[in-house]
Amino acid sequence: MTTVHKVSEEFIVYCKGAPEVILSKSKYVMINGEVIKLADEVIKQIESEVKNYASQALRILAFAFKKVKEPDIKKLEQDLVFLGFVGIMDPPREEVYEAIAKAKEAGIKVIMVTGDHKETAIAIAKEIGLEVKGKLVLTGKELEEISDEELGKIVDNVAIFARVTPSHKVKVVKALKNRGHIVAMTGDGVNDAPALKIADIGIAMGIRGTDVAKEAADLILLDDNFSTIVKAVEEGRIIYDNVKKPIRYLISANIGEVTSILLSEIANLPLIFRPAQILWMNLITDSFPAIALGLEPSEPGIMSKKPKDIIKELFTLKTMSYAIFIGLIMAVITMFLYLINLPLNISYARAAAFTFIVFSQVMYALSSRSAENTITKLGILSNRSMVYALIVSIILQLLAIYGLPSMFDVEPLSLSDLSLIMLISLILILVDETRKLLKVKIY
Repeated sequence: MTTVHKVSEEFIVYCKGAPEVILSKSKYVMINGEVIKLADEVIKQIESEVKNYASQALRILAFAFKKVKEPDIKKLEQDLVFLGFVGIMDPPREEVYEAIAKAKEAGIKVIMVTGDHKETAIAIAKEIGLEVKGKLVLTGKELEEISDEELGKIVDNVAIFARVTPSHKVKVVKALKNRGHIVAMTGDGVNDAPALKIADIGIAMGIRGTDVAKEAADLILLDDNFSTIVKAVEEGRIIYDNVKKPIRYLISANIGEVTSILLSEIANLPLIFRPAQILWMNLITDSFPAIALGLEPSEPGIMSKKPKDIIKELFTLKTMSYAIFIGLIMAVITMFLYLINLPLNISYARAAAFTFIVFSQVMYALSSRSAENTITKLGILSNRSMVYALIVSIILQLLAIYGLPSMFDVEPLSLSDLSLIMLISLILILVDETRKLLKVKIY
């Protein structure tokens, strides 16, 4: 930055910036109040001290000036008198260390893109736990000397881009996107707007960010804190998981219902479920347990999972095959209970099938809280909404069987049969929990 000030009959030009930039614009140096020509040995001495300061994670700012009779815009930053430089300590926030570690565990690659000196960037990166060993560190000057194709070949191995200008950010973002990465980029200045715009997720600083940067961004970081980004990723993973769980649960449950009706039709038996029963079971199983699954708290190790394709992972062949498998188990047992009670009384047989399929789905919702972690690991009470949903669903089903039998065309079950059905309905939990213990994945 350069400013011009009128003092008496002359003008004084003050300039500040990166040491190497200020040195390149300086022709003289002030030593002990005396202005002398800037010699190569003095430049080397300054560069050595700058490197020493930078290696201590200090941010370096150099200063120069000159006096002119009349300011000429085109020549303001020429033939300056180098004054010196300062090292500014700007320690990272305490929460950054944990955020960097959590991002790394989650498979998120953090790249430092900074205008600071190369040595400063390396020192700060090491301090906050950013992996630098065995990685490349490129400066803006080096970026300008390589083509986009060459950058694309090495960008995956670059940990730091130092002394870059906002235009360099665009080049970096394009290179990462061409490699197939989903790129989130932060920025605060007017010149950051193009890079924020082309990034998959542009994140503008809410405190020090300019209006232009905020307009170009997809998100605005209100506290300008990197750890907030990592927390947002974690929250996003929880939400995504809680979208998948009820979908997988409902697919299995509905396959069980449809297959039961289909089997009874194929066998030319009296319809296994009456319309009122179908509406009732969907009211119970597709509402309370499904909603409770959407309110599941964060699972253990959610930030240790690697990033995945959210569309492909939602409906994989394994997922659908397992949903069909669970649905078939549900349908086969439902038909078995229907058939063994059918010779006695059709209303009683329907009551047995009706009660089992509701109880089995409600119980399966308990196991559907996680595709990997067992119920014992999650804890029964960690999702109180699910506990309430199970209680309400069971009470409503008992109300249908014992309070409104004529409405649902059923005959109340004996307590022994009800107990047996409740016990058998646990089979889906046993199947799913056994799968988890054997570490068989369904996605």
